[in-house]
Amino acid sequence: MRQKKKMQEAMRGWLPNEQTLPNSSRAYVEHSFLLRLSSSVFPIIAIALIAAFCYTSLLVFYNVFIDVRTAWILLAACLVGIEVAIVGATIRTRLKPEKSVYIRKPLFIVGLTFLTASVFGFIFHWLFAGFNMTYPFSVNSWLVRWMIYLGVNWVGLASQILGFAGGFLLLASGAFSSQSSEKGVIAKNKRGWAFYIVAVGASIALIGVLLEEIIPLLPTAAISSYVNATYAFYAFLEPLGIICLTFGWATFAAAHSRRSPFLVPVIYAATVAMIAASFLIFLP
Repeated sequence: MRQKKKMQEAMRGWLPNEQTLPNSSRAYVEHSFLLRLSSSVFPIIAIALIAAFCYTSLLVFYNVFIDVRTAWILLAACLVGIEVAIVGATIRTRLKPEKSVYIRKPLFIVGLTFLTASVFGFIFHWLFAGFNMTYPFSVNSWLVRWMIYLGVNWVGLASQILGFAGGFLLLASGAFSSQSSEKGVIAKNKRGWAFYIVAVGASIALIGVLLEEIIPLLPTAAISSYVNATYAFYAFLEPLGIICLTFGWATFAAAHSRRSPFLVPVIYAATVAMIAASFLIFLP
């Protein structure tokens, strides 16, 4: 028995020891896994929620009736989806190592301002449409009455102009590029997926602006075909452009607020709450 025990201990000494993790390390691994899972799942949930509302234009395009309550539920889901996209982008950027990239600050600041105004401009336009269709806000809300008096087409057009201008300025600033970290290779700028998302969104926004400005220059015979093309654009392409700009803005804002990761989600929630509250102010 003693000889057998000695042989087992000798063989055990030749084999590698089993790695044991302390409780804190195991908790860290589980925590990291949950963060990585969230960074992958949150964008999928956000895309589904935002697209479900943005593509309600297809129902209008095909003359399908949509109930006001259903529209409000979809709008609320869209607003929540944007918040989920911001949180998911924040988690994703926190998990990646920070890299120093040269950014042209003047273009960076102006592009950020324009793109942020574009995203909140679309939200303002959606909330106005919702309150305008709902009694008593359509009659008693001072902001709804004021917007009806001034006209509402300029809000959507201004959001598109700011969207393509802000998107192209951010692309030109280098904010969506990262330097190559491969050994033995000269450092160069690599374009991530956010670069192409913003490029698509900005291009679609530019097409929307051009469609609005071209109609006075068209001959009378071409107006009917132009109107059909415009309907197809607003039903299919414009929602895609808004989704791309929104996701690009969320990714961009999260990537450049590493020191305060919760700043962008809090600012977004507070701004949306303030916009919604402004529609609830009644005046005689």
